Amino acid sequence: MGQKFSAEQIEQVIEACRKALSVDPKNGAAHHDLAVALMQGHQFEQAVEHLRQAVQHDPKRILSHYLLGVAYAEQNQLDDAISAWKKVVELDKRHATAHYFLGKVYAMRGMLDGALHHLRKATAIEPDSSNFLYTLAEVYVLKGELAKAQSEWQKVAEANPQEVKARVNLCAVSLDLGEYENALKYGQQILELGRDDARARFNMGLSSLCLGQLEQALLHLQRAHELEPKDFDILMSLGEAYDRADKPAPAFAAWQQASELNPESPHPYFNFGQSLMRRERLDEALVEWDKALRRDAAYLPALLAKANVLAQQGKLEAAGETWRAILQLDENNHYARLNLVGILLRLERFAEALEMCELPLHPDISAEESAKLPLADFALFKGLALLSLGQKKQAEEMLLEALRADRKVFSRQATRLGELCDKDQLEVWYQQAAGPEKEVYELVREALSGQVQVSTGSLPERGNGFWARLLSKLRH
Repeated sequence: MGQKFSAEQIEQVIEACRKALSVDPKNGAAHHDLAVALMQGHQFEQAVEHLRQAVQHDPKRILSHYLLGVAYAEQNQLDDAISAWKKVVELDKRHATAHYFLGKVYAMRGMLDGALHHLRKATAIEPDSSNFLYTLAEVYVLKGELAKAQSEWQKVAEANPQEVKARVNLCAVSLDLGEYENALKYGQQILELGRDDARARFNMGLSSLCLGQLEQALLHLQRAHELEPKDFDILMSLGEAYDRADKPAPAFAAWQQASELNPESPHPYFNFGQSLMRRERLDEALVEWDKALRRDAAYLPALLAKANVLAQQGKLEAAGETWRAILQLDENNHYARLNLVGILLRLERFAEALEMCELPLHPDISAEESAKLPLADFALFKGLALLSLGQKKQAEEMLLEALRADRKVFSRQATRLGELCDKDQLEVWYQQAAGPEKEVYELVREALSGQVQVSTGSLPERGNGFWARLLSKLRH
């Protein structure tokens, strides 16, 4: 199939094969050669008929089975193609190309384990095949096994010093693995090979941002923008780099361009708001986040940011409604639930706060997932609500539960303790307490007196720029 023939030569072969078949219709070789000629002319449907005849008369003709799979695949009859290629590897377990095509088709169908099985066999048989290694790497990416994908692309790059595509992928996957220096190394190799690639520059810019190298980040992202001036992701990240370099004007200009490219995207308006918030222009930030939410009412980053700022401004009812909106989208968002309980406690809606502390846990939750829940914080808040409702004994039981789960919760929630605890009454209870209860009141007293480090919590660090969210997916 690799050799190309002229139309005249193809017709001559077809004529000769038909003549041979008129003499002996069971001539498997003639059926095979006729099918090859028909495939040269892209007559795949007719080719299938003759290849089926070829394997019927000579069931062990491996090449005919293989080409039958190709002819089926050309017509998008993938089930039949799979059957043909399976027959090939049944007859010849070391037929690398049949394993390769089986792997590709399985990958197209999302059958990733089957794809890996055949692609690994193909690369074991022909370890120097760039096509095989590339496809295996791509399936590893689909499986989320980025380190394994990186390993396959490295083999291609090491075998081919002038290979650019593998290095572009290595630059991207290294970034996603948090190997920022490696990403920059591969990006530099791409530039040295004479290829100024926008995606490589983009990934180099993101890597530089992660390393805090703002000047280098701007250099790479500006060049990426020059190469791809209408790329939304590049503009968003360029704006992030400007903003982190304390250059809000060009940051806003980049995000404005991004918003014009994609008017329905909430991301630019979210970033406008984040930049304004960092400059303590909170009312303006809220306006921008509302613009983001008009484009996507379920856009969680804007809801989280808005709820936190409203609470910071003392607009407790509005903050509470925003936390409720988040919980309507995801009842298992325990960060939102915990903050809503805190708001309800500040509003002295203690019974409602107590009810909100009941977590809607899925019955199949794993021990690992359960360990990540802020159970100590909810137990502490339950205790505070019960104290405020005059149920001292039950409150002390909850506070003891919080102590057993995580004694640091008292310092972590010191602000809330200060808002809700009557220090004089606390001192009376402390003097009356004995045993474990006394330790609970001791920790509360320490938190209120500032003897322990207090952390009131905030939005997850650096989760508020578009570039940070991009790190969770492979860039091509």
